[in-house]
Amino acid sequence: MSDENSTNSEFVASLTAIANLPQLNCSETIAQQFHQITETVYQQLLVLSEQSIFAPSEQIALFRKHFLNLLYQLDFDPLYGGLLVECSQQNIELNYEKPILVNSLIAELLLLSDRLLYTGELTQTAKLVNQHLHHQLQINQEKLLKFQVYSAKEYCDNAFQRAQLEELLDSQESLLLSALIVDHHSALETVFNDEMIIIFYNRSLLEAASLINMPIKQAQILEHAIQLKLKSVTFNKQTLTRKIDEVILTNCLLLQSLSSGIFYFDHPTDRSHEHSSWQGNVDKLFDALMSLLDDNQLSAKESVAIMLAACYYLQTNFSRTNLKKLLQHLNQINFAELVQPLNQELENKPILQQLGVLASVVSAINQSVHIDAEENHLAHSLADYLDDRWSIEILQKQAVQLDHQLVQLKSQFNPYRLVFCV
Repeated sequence: MSDENSTNSEFVASLTAIANLPQLNCSETIAQQFHQITETVYQQLLVLSEQSIFAPSEQIALFRKHFLNLLYQLDFDPLYGGLLVECSQQNIELNYEKPILVNSLIAELLLLSDRLLYTGELTQTAKLVNQHLHHQLQINQEKLLKFQVYSAKEYCDNAFQRAQLEELLDSQESLLLSALIVDHHSALETVFNDEMIIIFYNRSLLEAASLINMPIKQAQILEHAIQLKLKSVTFNKQTLTRKIDEVILTNCLLLQSLSSGIFYFDHPTDRSHEHSSWQGNVDKLFDALMSLLDDNQLSAKESVAIMLAACYYLQTNFSRTNLKKLLQHLNQINFAELVQPLNQELENKPILQQLGVLASVVSAINQSVHIDAEENHLAHSLADYLDDRWSIEILQKQAVQLDHQLVQLKSQFNPYRLVFCV
């Protein structure tokens, strides 16, 4: 029992640490600490995933509860997607933004974790975050995202005047929305007293319906109606921009997160246009990052970050030409020089983890009967960095069993796997 309590406490501590990361100012520090924390989370989830299907379900129910607590502790926009955080620009007034780097990191965490936890809420939130990130790419005028948008409270996408809500919603819709966004029962009567309200969910739809004694089917219908009405409101938004401090790192994490989203989210035939649009955005981001590699103006550290993100991208749009180009660039990296100067563990570990993924990809390609890899010294050069946790699946696009194989792989929890359809 004490071991279970210790595991539970460590899990809660890890999720709490994730919730606190957006308060940090340095993007590189956020990314480093996030990956360290998620290592702990993923290891605990992997242990849970290896249990027999006949094992008691109390632990998975507890982990699910902790993840949902994280979900509703943070301020996710339930209308347009994205984690909204407070930021103080110009030190004049409080502003809000949806930081690209933080949203990219947390979307992938939620998406992968829900392969095991099956909450639905985690996947839906991750999908909304991805929609927001795709929208940022869609409206971007440059090849890479270089600027971050922020605004005052009243110009947030999910901010409304009280008068707007009173005009839009009927009494039952207002009651349900109150139950969704209020953070404790005593405030249910007064939630709309403020002149300006930002819509954040503080509980699940099931919990909100229970709170106000509303049948869940009715709540589902009303929530859909509420969202349609709120999204119909248009107003002139006044936004400002600031330069992203780690452009390459941020865009690499963005490519990685969006690629995971495209790979895991189902896109039925009747939504193929959306899938095509999402893939087109990601294709352009990939091309922009590869152009930076071709210019040979990057540090080895930046090049490795791009190559790692490119491996995630190849899950969505595999190309032997792009793979060959990646291997050529990887051949130019002096791995010993890259790792040796990094003495601090916090600095060194992310690089070693990235090289572990790349080493696993190169090893799998060299052993694959489906890819004719040119002779190169990469496998030997990367041998010391191989990470046996990683599983690289190489499937044939023309295989009869491809769809079945993909459904199986996508349904399993494994944060250390990449799947290429060649």
